[in-house]
Amino acid sequence: MDKVMIPLEDIIRELDLRHLTDEGGLWAQGYVSDETVAAGTLDGRNTDRPLYGTIYYLLTPASCSLMHLLVTDEIWYHHAGPAVRLLLIYPDGSSEIRLLGQDILNGERPQICVPRGTWQGGVMASDGEYTLMSTQMAPAYQQEDFTAGTFEELREFVREEHLDLLRRLTSEPVYR
Repeated sequence: MDKVMIPLEDIIRELDLRHLTDEGGLWAQGYVSDETVAAGTLDGRNTDRPLYGTIYYLLTPASCSLMHLLVTDEIWYHHAGPAVRLLLIYPDGSSEIRLLGQDILNGERPQICVPRGTWQGGVMASDGEYTLMSTQMAPAYQQEDFTAGTFEELREFVREEHLDLLRRLTSEPVYR
C-alpha cells in the first residue's frame, strides 16, 4: 500500500508548526522532559535544563535548515516526504553528506545522529511538497546552544562540489 501524503496546510495546522527563527523551516515542540539536568553537570551547559526534548521539523523545497552548531548531540528522524541531504562538518574539519530518508537500500537512513560540535544544515534531496522530520536532544535544546554558520568561516572544510549547497545553507532563513 502506497503512503498518501497529508496536505501541507493540514500538517502545519495539526502540528501547530511555526517559523524556526535563525534556522529556517517550520517547527513545533513535541515533548520536553519534566526531569532536569543541573547546571554544570555537562560541559558548556551553565543553566538547569530538561533532561531531553523533541521537536517536529518541516522543510519545503524553498526552505532549508541553515548551517548551525549545537553543544548537544542531535538525533534526526525522518517521517514523510523526500529524503533530506544533510551537510555535516565535523570538529576535526572533515565533512560529508548524509541522506535522512527511508530508502535504506540506496544509502538513506531514517535516523541520523549529528554529534555535538558538528556544523549541520540540510535541504530536501528531491522534488516533493515537504519533508516532515523530528529531532531529539538530550539534554533539551536551549537557545544559547545555537551558533549560526557563515559561508566564509565554513567554506575551507567543504569539497568544491558542495560549495553551492553550502552557499544555500548559509543564506537568509526561509520558512516555507
